[in-house]
Amino acid sequence: MKKLLLASFLTLSATFVNAQCTPEWPSGGGAGIVPDSATNLPSAYELMPYSATVNFKVPLDTVASLGGFPVAVTIENITVTDVTGLSAIPSSVPFTYTTNPANGTFPGNSIGCALITGTPAAGSSGVYNIQFSVTANAVITQLGTPVEQPYTIDYYKIVVQPDLSVQMINGNEASITSVTPNPAIHSVALKYYTPVVVPSRLIVYNTMGQAMSETTLNPSVGLNNFNIDLTEYPAGNYFVGLFVGDRKLTTTFTVNK
Repeated sequence: MKKLLLASFLTLSATFVNAQCTPEWPSGGGAGIVPDSATNLPSAYELMPYSATVNFKVPLDTVASLGGFPVAVTIENITVTDVTGLSAIPSSVPFTYTTNPANGTFPGNSIGCALITGTPAAGSSGVYNIQFSVTANAVITQLGTPVEQPYTIDYYKIVVQPDLSVQMINGNEASITSVTPNPAIHSVALKYYTPVVVPSRLIVYNTMGQAMSETTLNPSVGLNNFNIDLTEYPAGNYFVGLFVGDRKLTTTFTVNK
């Protein structure tokens, strides 16, 4: 059976939880992969705790290809058997993964998750490829024939960014200089630099792409500071889009409650 069997129903997203992930999926959402290979996993930062959750959305049935012909398939379960590449990231707290359920097996018509955590070490900036090894167990609906299919998701990566505290300001370009504290509980201070006064706005997204807040900013030339109130934010990873004129700046932060 072709890779279509798994590619049609694996779903990845990035959210934060303390020690164990909680599977999440939007109401009415179908099966698929979020983020896709273009969006990928969120970036990590040197010396900052990192966590990202892989949410699996498993349908009850799907259509696969057998001998070049489409066949109806009933999904019994999928199992995460391994996550490789994590040990390649230099770290002060080793990168590991855990699953929920703990055995890593997610039945058809359910969601499950795998949590990746760790803290990149100083000088660890770079791109690290991460592979999820998964096995699907299914039954060809019309024949009652069981099928077991191993599959590797090999296009994911964790990009480790340099320590935010030592990033330099380019006097000719707008830039985000720091996000502190990170992880945060009550509020986040976003510091950013603008070389000129231009219309600006800031949007905070959750990992499902939903806007949590949108604010119009009136920055002055030079360093600016904006506090993001996290009172209504559940625990998780969040993405910041800072639009300064025609330039878009991005960063991430984590809420830990």
